[in-house]
Amino acid sequence: MNFIPLAVTALQQLPPGTKLDRVRLKYRVCGLVECRNGGTNVGLHHYSPWLVCISPQRKKSSDIKPTLTVQPWTPVFIGDTVTLTCEVHQSTGWGFIFTKPPDTEYYETTGTKTIRSVQIFDEGEYKCKASRGNPRVYTQDSEPITVTVQNVTPTLTVQPQTSVFIGDTVTLICEVHQSTGWKFFFGYPSNTESDETTGTKTIRSVQVSDEGKYWCRAGRGNPLASTKYSKPKTVTVKERPTPLLSVDPADLVFRGETVNLKCVINGGGVSSWQYSWYKNDSIIQQNKLQYYTIRSVTESDAGKYTCKGTETRGSRYSHISNAVSLTVLDKPQTVLSVSPQQWLTEGDSVTLMCEVSSSTGWTFSWFTVQSLYSENKVDYELVSVSSRGSKGIYTVSSVTVKHTGVYMCRAERGDPVYHTEYSNTQTLWITGVSPSVSLIIRPNRSQHFSSESLSLSCEDHNNSTGWTVRRYTEDKLKPCPSSDWRSTGTTSTCTIRSLNISDTGVYWCQSESGEKLHPVNIAVHNVDVILDSPVHPVTEGDNLTLRCLYRDKNYSNLTAEFYKDGSVVQNQTTGDMMIIPTVSKSHEGFYYCKHPERGESPKSWISVRDKPQTVLSVSPQQWLTEGDSVTLMCEVRSSSTGWTFSWFTVQMNTDVNYEVVSKSSGGSKGIYTVSSVTVKHTGVYMCRAERGDPVYHTEYSNTQTLWITGVSPSVSLIIRPNRSQHFSSESLSLSCEDHSNSTGWTVRPYTEDKVNPCSSPTYGSETTSTCTISSLITSDTGVYWCQSEYGEKLHPVNISVHYADVILDSPVHSVTEGDNLTLHCLYRDKNPSNLTAEFYKDGSLVQTTGDMMIIPTVSKSHEGFYYCKHPERGESPKSWISVRGESVYQEMFDLKIFLFLLAVSPYLLATVVLVVKCYRLRSKTSV
Repeated sequence: MNFIPLAVTALQQLPPGTKLDRVRLKYRVCGLVECRNGGTNVGLHHYSPWLVCISPQRKKSSDIKPTLTVQPWTPVFIGDTVTLTCEVHQSTGWGFIFTKPPDTEYYETTGTKTIRSVQIFDEGEYKCKASRGNPRVYTQDSEPITVTVQNVTPTLTVQPQTSVFIGDTVTLICEVHQSTGWKFFFGYPSNTESDETTGTKTIRSVQVSDEGKYWCRAGRGNPLASTKYSKPKTVTVKERPTPLLSVDPADLVFRGETVNLKCVINGGGVSSWQYSWYKNDSIIQQNKLQYYTIRSVTESDAGKYTCKGTETRGSRYSHISNAVSLTVLDKPQTVLSVSPQQWLTEGDSVTLMCEVSSSTGWTFSWFTVQSLYSENKVDYELVSVSSRGSKGIYTVSSVTVKHTGVYMCRAERGDPVYHTEYSNTQTLWITGVSPSVSLIIRPNRSQHFSSESLSLSCEDHNNSTGWTVRRYTEDKLKPCPSSDWRSTGTTSTCTIRSLNISDTGVYWCQSESGEKLHPVNIAVHNVDVILDSPVHPVTEGDNLTLRCLYRDKNYSNLTAEFYKDGSVVQNQTTGDMMIIPTVSKSHEGFYYCKHPERGESPKSWISVRDKPQTVLSVSPQQWLTEGDSVTLMCEVRSSSTGWTFSWFTVQMNTDVNYEVVSKSSGGSKGIYTVSSVTVKHTGVYMCRAERGDPVYHTEYSNTQTLWITGVSPSVSLIIRPNRSQHFSSESLSLSCEDHSNSTGWTVRPYTEDKVNPCSSPTYGSETTSTCTISSLITSDTGVYWCQSEYGEKLHPVNISVHYADVILDSPVHSVTEGDNLTLHCLYRDKNPSNLTAEFYKDGSLVQTTGDMMIIPTVSKSHEGFYYCKHPERGESPKSWISVRGESVYQEMFDLKIFLFLLAVSPYLLATVVLVVKCYRLRSKTSV
């Protein structure tokens, strides 16, 4: 093919056949060219001419490699704008193609590709190339550039803190530290979201409903590019606590006391508080102490106090506490009162009440006043202390004559201790019967006319010395033979020749050691009528005689009315005397008489003392074995002395008879000891005390029953089933079997504090020696024994009946030392599948396996209360296991054998004598 230039002269200069691609041109040349076939002969065959442009020789497109750059330099963050620039430096007119494998291409007419609001998916390796012309000519690919897009995790903070109280303000702050231009979104516990132009969200007056988890995210660009969610923050909202302010002492405060205010803040979840203290709404102190102490308080400290708490390492604060008012008063007064009265009889109960008006938290102390007759010194002896309160109670449940005295009280509270002043005085006068000393009064009455004479003497029946008459008049203690010209006296007698009203008071006998006996109330009156009433208390059951006495003894009309506690008890028709034949406690009261013309007498208190009660106790126990020692102690409850005690056995017949078994000498308690009991000591015992002349007896005491078990070869008590505990509704058979074929033995029960023959309607059937109860009930619980026609009692056993599901199968009779002891756990219904039971002795676990416990060799140490316990059925009642020694019975048996051999062989006695003599001779020789 030949190109024939038509318009370009330069081409005409080329020789024919010159290849145009080898021609180097300086300028671009264009021209029309015809193409002919047939060799060099131009024009033979030709085609339409072409316009051909020939440029100077340039570099090939495939050799060009563009340069790719990125702004900003990576890494970039989500939402940033990324600009890719592709440059070809050799020529112009290029179009650019940006590629991101695997199949993403961007065509840009300029060399710039802008990615706005970059996302994670925009991350990757980018290349570019250029193209131009038609057909397109492409450059090589640029070197790749990697664009890295980082996701941002914002930081969420809560101000002031995550734990807040209702009403506080909470500020949520969302921060992205890497770049700017963000919009923020806050997520709420309700799964809603709000957007904020700034990174701050404020919740004012937060409520419990605002409690929960919060988070945030940030976004920017269009379309919006969002960051990751922040870590959540949990906001807790609690009720703002209200402190409880307390004050000690809790109410009225007295000058000089120490006052402690305590601020207690519960709830809110705050571990450490700073306390603010206010007086009358003005702050007075701030510290970390929960207490605010005012030492030696004065009137200036009075006012209204409150407190408030602020979190030590936080911003939370409490409400203001309740207000406490502090009132400061002068030193308090204590008041001592007596109930029911100051005049008492041995055995009476008395209460001394000490009270501080209108305040609490006191501890009270009671004192007896010693040496009050000394004007220079007063001594106090502490007798009791009671617990805190506004009043203190000191009760003596059974007074004795030693409680006679002058009493005072005092209160204290606080730390350091604050004491009140001593209270007023109260005097207790306790009367009783003392066989050794008597107070003799002449005339023997409580009321006396002024100007009369009065004689009082302490008569000691034991001829002891040192007893004198003392008196308590005009709130002073004095010896009776005072310096008063009207009084004379010896060691034990006081005589007042002319009484006056100031002699009214209490008189008694006092020993050198300070013991006080027989206080009596003597009243002197300047009146025309007095009541002749007994000086000492009247004992229940005695007679009481009252008379109306007149200063003018020659008055003809002697009729008078008698009053008790303001009510008429006898009118004028019966004379000037009133007799109560049998006195009881209901007769106690204030008595006086009234004459229709002379007027009425002063009042006198008539005191009635109870019959003393005796109490009988047993030591060490009621169930004994032959050979044991037992002590029966009889005691008069009032703790008075001078009694003689008697012990009785109650004969168990249809009528109750008492047989004296022992007596002991005077005292407040008596002891009757049997050093070695036998079965004949089985029985019901009572005691009684007596003293005085004529003899005064107490009532009989409570009963105590002794049950002595032993071995009797002739009679046995057979029990079927042979155990101590029984289920209700079971049957029980007891029989006395006499091995010597004697008759007259019967079974006797002692139940519900009664002794009945077994054939009574309460029990089942009875033969001569057998008792059968067809259906047991709990009232059948008691002691059963064999009794002969002559009253001999053998083999007492304890039978107990229970409405329980579990009982203990334990031996009825005592166990002999060295024998085996077997205990079973028995069940009312069929045996449970699990038969494992625990066994206890005296409350302590002794075995945990099986339903049976075996003690192979019993000793005295095994004696005690036993019971068993099933994990589902519960525990059995307790049974006493008694262990008797074997030595006594073995020695008796050996003695019987020895006596038998002596009776059979007289030569044995001579042999024994010879052996003894030989032994003595050998002993002398060895010496």
